[in-house]
Amino acid sequence: MAREYKVGDIVWAKLKGYPWWPARIEDENHLDRKVTSKKPKNPKPVWPVFFFGSEDYGWFGKDCLQPFLEGLAEHGSSGKKGNSFLKALRQAQDPKLVQEKKNEKDLSEIKTAFFDQPQKSITPKKSQERGSSRIRPQ
Repeated sequence: MAREYKVGDIVWAKLKGYPWWPARIEDENHLDRKVTSKKPKNPKPVWPVFFFGSEDYGWFGKDCLQPFLEGLAEHGSSGKKGNSFLKALRQAQDPKLVQEKKNEKDLSEIKTAFFDQPQKSITPKKSQERGSSRIRPQ
């Protein structure tokens, strides 16, 4: 029986020439066109995955995927102790770390966009009708 994966499943993905790597099954309807355009055109089922650590994407068939917990002892404790693998392993065990990093990046981009733009000065002007102060952009 073919294994079915659903969006959000944490898995191990195997790319030829690379070790098994922690990844998450993604919803292809919410992916960038650059990712969806790389989907293989074959009749076998494939799933889009997001690689933890590297934050890359790929498409994989059932032979190149394994549920994360099933493969943890085999793939998670091998000789791969590099920083990027350890980071990917931490993110797979706590996927909120990826979202927190994305939120920090989004906030940084917003701040940069805001503070790098010339700002209009705002000075109070007296309203002639009531004598109150009103703030208007100049």
